[in-house]
Amino acid sequence: KFKNPQLNGTPMTLIIKDTLQSPEILSPCSADLPVPLSDGYWKNRSVFVPLVCKSQQWTKQQAAICLNDTKLIICGDSTLMQMRQALRNNFKIADIVTQFVYPRTGNIVVRFKTGVLESDLLDRILRTNCSTANYVIVLNFAFHYGAFTNRAFLERIYHAKLAVQRLMLRCPTSKIIIKLAHPRDNIFIEQTIHSANWVFYDMNRMIRRVFGGIGVHFLDIWDMVSSSFQNNTVHMPNTVIVQEVHLMLSYICP
Repeated sequence: KFKNPQLNGTPMTLIIKDTLQSPEILSPCSADLPVPLSDGYWKNRSVFVPLVCKSQQWTKQQAAICLNDTKLIICGDSTLMQMRQALRNNFKIADIVTQFVYPRTGNIVVRFKTGVLESDLLDRILRTNCSTANYVIVLNFAFHYGAFTNRAFLERIYHAKLAVQRLMLRCPTSKIIIKLAHPRDNIFIEQTIHSANWVFYDMNRMIRRVFGGIGVHFLDIWDMVSSSFQNNTVHMPNTVIVQEVHLMLSYICP
């Protein structure tokens, strides 16, 4: 009785015309942008076209002008260090302050060092420092937190949020960019338990919820990686990393 029912007005006739679709006008890359249905797509397997905001492919000269009089600080794990390397090798930007933060849990030796948390780093930036340079701080809270409980992770990023808000009060022109996690293929079966892609996706949602509305810029590369032509790993090839830098520069200099 209910098998293969026919809808009223069917069959329908569709006419497909060969017309060009006008591209959507995107907003400049800024803080607290709405999350689009798709973050973008790859063009010619070498250029990623973001759909979240109006970005561009930066030349070395343009990147140098963008970061002129800017104090760039990168604080996070090895995926951020890849971006630092791409800035140095592909864009010839050498003046970058980096802080490697990669907590480990379980039976692995903890690699925390004294005074490297985001609150320590940001609280050292004084009002007088901001009068001589525009500060851009890039943070991430990604793959090393997969085994954290939700409560532990939220406490971790909430303290970072308070430090960000203190910095913004002292230095209103500073920019905070948070690079979100991306999906990666599970190599070991244990990874599907303690750090499956759903864990990283949920961590991204928590980061957006905690840091949302205070002027933080979210560098979301989920679709950039999941739709890429390489295998998805924690450390993506340089082609992907360079496109991440192009998008980051578009947030710094929209």
